[in-house]
Amino acid sequence: MLLGRQGESGATAASRIRDSNAQAHSQGVALFDFPEDLLKAQLDLNQVNAELDALNERLPWPGEPLPGWTHTRDKGYYYETKRDDSPGWTEDEKAEVARLRAHRLELVTAVITHPFWATCDDAPTARSALKHVHDRPDETVA
Repeated sequence: MLLGRQGESGATAASRIRDSNAQAHSQGVALFDFPEDLLKAQLDLNQVNAELDALNERLPWPGEPLPGWTHTRDKGYYYETKRDDSPGWTEDEKAEVARLRAHRLELVTAVITHPFWATCDDAPTARSALKHVHDRPDETVA
């Protein structure tokens, strides 16, 4: 259940939040004066997340060697699923995943503990705007 401001219904709160998020997304930099180091940290975080996503798409399903399976309805499973045997990850792949995850943790920490948030009147809307400030190719953000 979504709790809104005092006396505000859940639907009204959701609408208000959706509207403020849309405004933040559409106005981004114009709505908030983000410090350059915060913008850089968010951009780096987006890039690391994209690298990690691409790596996870390329790697076998588990990090360790495991046998595959086939689940069928006639064996009592509701959903039919199948996974082939997995060779697991190489030591280099494990190291790369660990490096990217550690870097992501550093960047997330830098973003969420940045002093800017203490000076911001509407931190949730600003955070939403910051997440999307680099989505618009028509604007240059240094």
